[in-house]
Amino acid sequence: MCRLPARTQAVFAGLIAIGLAWAVFAAWVLSRRRPLFARDRVLSGWIALAATVATAVAGLTLAAVRGSAADLVATAAGGVVLTAAAVLALVRARRRHHELLRLREALQQDAR
Repeated sequence: MCRLPARTQAVFAGLIAIGLAWAVFAAWVLSRRRPLFARDRVLSGWIALAATVATAVAGLTLAAVRGSAADLVATAAGGVVLTAAAVLALVRARRRHHELLRLREALQQDAR
């Protein structure tokens, strides 16, 4: 039985950590028996951003070590696009969360 190189093991460990983060998030969402007030979207936005940045950094590192300049540019462009999409999702989720909190406060004041 042959062992994988240390870098490959590290990458697999990172992918497993990302998968576990999504699994824990899914368990948390499913275990709630009440409205989440968009907290689930904010948390998933943070997980997506962290996973995207980690993947982009790993890809850039690999492209810098093993690839050509064109590989590095393509990897950087892809990383920027995916990170921007994750940031946009997080910003939209936070905005919606704040809107719902303001609405909840307004409704609680009207009920008094």
